[in-house]
Amino acid sequence: MISGVMSIEPLNASLLIPLAGLLFLVCAMLTGNSEGLLSGMFPNENNEAMVSRVKSDLGENKKEAEVGDAWAKLEETMLSNELEEE
Repeated sequence: MISGVMSIEPLNASLLIPLAGLLFLVCAMLTGNSEGLLSGMFPNENNEAMVSRVKSDLGENKKEAEVGDAWAKLEETMLSNELEEE
């Protein structure tokens, strides 16, 4: 500063990289403690909880697919009945 060895410059790319690294470390620590913005996207659960959650999701997907298939079958039956009547 006084001797001209160190000068103050606006933010440049060499300063952004360590700041981004520090930000990611803080986010990682908060996520590990089940806090922060990313904890909802990356839940802290054990294997048993994950297995039960995945089974539940698969069951719901299968149920929705069966309902969709039932509606398609009903629609097909109704349309074929209408065509037979004409």
